[in-house]
Amino acid sequence: DDRGATAQILFSVMLGFTFILVNQGLTVLTRAVDTRLELGMVLDFRSKLFSHVQQLSFQYHDQTAAGRFVYQINYFAHEAGSIPTSLLPMAQALLTLVGMFFITYRLEPQLALAATVVVPFVYYATTFYGKRIEPRLLQVRGLEGESMSIVHEKLSILRVVVSFCREHYEHARFRAQAKEALGARVRITILQTLFSLGVALLTAAGTGLVLFIGARAVQSGDLSVGE
Repeated sequence: DDRGATAQILFSVMLGFTFILVNQGLTVLTRAVDTRLELGMVLDFRSKLFSHVQQLSFQYHDQTAAGRFVYQINYFAHEAGSIPTSLLPMAQALLTLVGMFFITYRLEPQLALAATVVVPFVYYATTFYGKRIEPRLLQVRGLEGESMSIVHEKLSILRVVVSFCREHYEHARFRAQAKEALGARVRITILQTLFSLGVALLTAAGTGLVLFIGARAVQSGDLSVGE
């Protein structure tokens, strides 16, 4: 009757609302836990780096710019903090991959195998990134650390710089070094973008292959449109 249909509609609406509410609540909780975990690790790592720097010899400090330490303590510690928060999404992606492959294999083995054709190419691309792009990225970070070193060192002896009228010289030196770091950062960003484009094209090619084989299977009657 009408009352029963109305009750079912209201129940469906409330169920959908409850699902969204629970989903968003879990999202907020997850972000809060991830943020606390990440920032806590960053603080611990920075503290250990700072403690380690203080224990290094005076000779080492004389040979190494202090600004480089500042850059490394701030930048690398932040990167380390993002590692644990990436583990859960990686586990979810792995479980999703295994589940999707299993379901696809049950429907059509040829389709599942076709979906894995791009895996060796993606693996090679990841290896290429680690061997060719990652070392350049470390060099760029070194150049950016050098820029911070110049600022830190010159501000610490600012009275001397001003006394000898070296402001313009130090400014020009900073600009030249910063431009070098900027150019290196632009080049590595282009390489990273091209790498992402290549991986996206590989993924698109794999998707196209699966769609082609799946469409042919539907035409031959081996699969339904829904499958």
